[in-house]
Amino acid sequence: VRASNLTLQRVNLRRCTNITDKGIEDLVVSCAGHLERLEISSIPSMVLLATHCATSLKHLDISFCRHIRDNDVGYLTVSCPNLTRLGLYGCTQISSLFLQGQALDDLVCYGHPLLTGLKLRS
Repeated sequence: VRASNLTLQRVNLRRCTNITDKGIEDLVVSCAGHLERLEISSIPSMVLLATHCATSLKHLDISFCRHIRDNDVGYLTVSCPNLTRLGLYGCTQISSLFLQGQALDDLVCYGHPLLTGLKLRS
């Protein structure tokens, strides 16, 4: 995949529990500059995607990625300035500190039990 130079704009890897961080990284690197939407729900862990998708990623769904912490999500949101939607279903380990302190004006977080359907705006 890495050598393919893919122009994929949307990738859905929900419940692909056997995919590794390396596999996700190779996919994201090969789609660099094109990937706008990435759904990696239920994957046990993830790499810091920001270095490869910072300019293009608009929608990221990391629902049920239980190993992700506040600082990981914070780094992603700061490094991906075009990110407008962030799915957090089942991410109960993400605290209210992140939810209240995220920096992107246009970022809509959804799916977290502490949100109760509100859009977060700075």
